[in-house]
Amino acid sequence: MSSMRFPRALHALSLSFLALAVAGCGDSTGPGKGVKLTPELVRLNGSSGGASGSLAGHVLSLAVEGPGTTAAIATSDVDIMSLRMPITEIMIGSDESERVATAYRCTVDDCHVDLAAANFESNLLQSSSVTVPVGTYTWVQFGFCTNDRDSHDVYLTASVNMDGTVYYTRPDGSLSTESPAQAAKITMSGCAIRSEMPHAVIVEDNGVVQAAPEDEQVEGEEEVVPVGDAALRLYFTTEDMAWAVMGATHGLWFPGWCALPLADAEAGTPYICVGYPVVAAFLGRETIPDVERYSTNIATSLTLFTDGSAIYGGYLRRFLRSVSDLDGHHLSATGALFGVSTNSDGSLYINGFVQSFGPEWAFPAFRRESHSGTYRNHDQIDRPYSATRLQ
Repeated sequence: MSSMRFPRALHALSLSFLALAVAGCGDSTGPGKGVKLTPELVRLNGSSGGASGSLAGHVLSLAVEGPGTTAAIATSDVDIMSLRMPITEIMIGSDESERVATAYRCTVDDCHVDLAAANFESNLLQSSSVTVPVGTYTWVQFGFCTNDRDSHDVYLTASVNMDGTVYYTRPDGSLSTESPAQAAKITMSGCAIRSEMPHAVIVEDNGVVQAAPEDEQVEGEEEVVPVGDAALRLYFTTEDMAWAVMGATHGLWFPGWCALPLADAEAGTPYICVGYPVVAAFLGRETIPDVERYSTNIATSLTLFTDGSAIYGGYLRRFLRSVSDLDGHHLSATGALFGVSTNSDGSLYINGFVQSFGPEWAFPAFRRESHSGTYRNHDQIDRPYSATRLQ
């Protein structure tokens, strides 16, 4: 088994986004001698650009029906009109060296960024070049909190078609048949999301490089050309970032992701929830990632950000195929990929956050095609699954 290898032509900064909420936001070192980076938050649009082929035709919604009547409806085919999330800072750092550098910091009173406002290729941040000090960096962290809070407010305005009826968001997180949609206020716990980089990023006086492990070096491969002033592009998609539900809560309602009180949701009130954006990051503007999605029979979909054979991260979401999925085994509805490595037969070992008992979930031999295999949940028991590649 070997770790995933990243194309050197990308000037070698890429990451998978681990959704790890932490309570505080760390301090940063001041500007110094090093490399200038300009963070750019860019939404992948399914109607244009490099991702169009991967996003087109994906079936992301499903009405879950019981015998003779609709038992529950759950869908991620949500029309997001506006999704305002506060982004107060973006930092890169290393736990080993305890070095932390600020790549972006909000300097206005309202730091909310509308993740659904712009089309493909537009930078959603009011960002400028920042000098990142010389050093080795192994993670990227988004900060969301202001004024010493331990939570942050997200505002979601959306509509959704459930069983032929269009519903619109309300401020309390419920859904109503009355238009227009109003912004639902969802208070999300934690102040930051940290992402581990697959390989350390080394900032030098005149550029930045990211060296792969020695056993992954390819003979004759072009070396990284250091750059002194570059864009750090953070690509994401809102395609299945929110989900709407009516008549069910198990494995679908989560505190911090759903605003409507649990008692109201259990009583049958339609409600909407939202997860964190998961990004694929590239240094420079040359490469636009593709998006691959897979549905499974374990109430879970898996999304990968890819460029050819290279995997740049991804995430899990809930995906229901039948009413039995409401009570069956499933993986995290908001989990990001913590690690991806390549097995000797070309399949992928994909896992979630690693805890003392092992990874919270794992696919030991996931294939980038429709297939069957085994997966492990937090109990570390192997169970069968089947996956269908969505095109």
